[in-house]
Amino acid sequence: MSRALLQDDGSGRIHAELAALARWSRQDAGEVTATFAPNPPWILTLPWLVLGLVLLVAAFPVNPQFFPVAAAIILVIFGGTALAAWLWARSQKTRVARHALLVGARRQVIPFATIDPARVAVSTRVRYLGRHFHSGGIRILQSQGATAIINGLNPDPGATSPHLPPSSVPSPFCEWGLAGEPAEVLAALEAAMVADGYPAHGLAQRAQSRTFTPPKAHPAQDLLLQRRALDPPLPQV
Repeated sequence: MSRALLQDDGSGRIHAELAALARWSRQDAGEVTATFAPNPPWILTLPWLVLGLVLLVAAFPVNPQFFPVAAAIILVIFGGTALAAWLWARSQKTRVARHALLVGARRQVIPFATIDPARVAVSTRVRYLGRHFHSGGIRILQSQGATAIINGLNPDPGATSPHLPPSSVPSPFCEWGLAGEPAEVLAALEAAMVADGYPAHGLAQRAQSRTFTPPKAHPAQDLLLQRRALDPPLPQV
C-alpha cells in the first residue's frame, strides 16, 4: 500500500493532522524491528572518573587514617555520577518500528509520515553540531562520534498552534541526531519506511552523500532548510 508524506493540501486540515500525529503512542508506532544504542559516552563519564581518582590521590596524605572512609565517599559520589551519566546516555536509543521511530528514553514517537526523506545528512561528530541549526533546533541522541540527521515531527505539544501563522510559532518539525552507527540506522529507517509504503527510496544514500564535519565557527545558515508547518517535503533528487 502506498502512503503519502504529510503536507499541506490547501484545505487547512494539516493542523489537525499534525495534532493527531503528535498524539501517537507506542502502540500506533507498531512493532519495533531494530534498536540502536548511542556510542559509548566516554566524554560524559571519563571526567568524573578522573576527578574522583585525583581526589583519592590527594586525600591520602591529608589523613591516612581517614582515607578508607574518604575513599568510599569519593567512590560513591563520583563513581555513582559517572554510572548515572553512562546509563542516561545509553538510554537515548533509536528504535525503528513498523510505522514510526521511537527515540530517547521516553520513546517519543516520530511517525514516518512526518519524516522528510530529502532532509537528511550525516555529521562525523556531535560536537558543535547544534550550531548548524539556528531555526528549529536539533535534538541529539548520540553521545559522541558520527550521527545520522533527519527532519521529523517534534513531539513537544507546544511546537505548533493552529491559531497563529506558521512563521510566528516554532516549527512542528525539528532535526534529530539519531543514536547508532549512521549507515545502519539510515538503512533500517529507509527499509521500514519503504515497507510501510512511503517514498523513501535512496534516503540512506542521500544522507551519506551529505556527510559533513561541523566546524567550531557558527555557519551563516542552517545545514538543512528549515521546515515550517505548511512546508512540503523537499523534492528527492
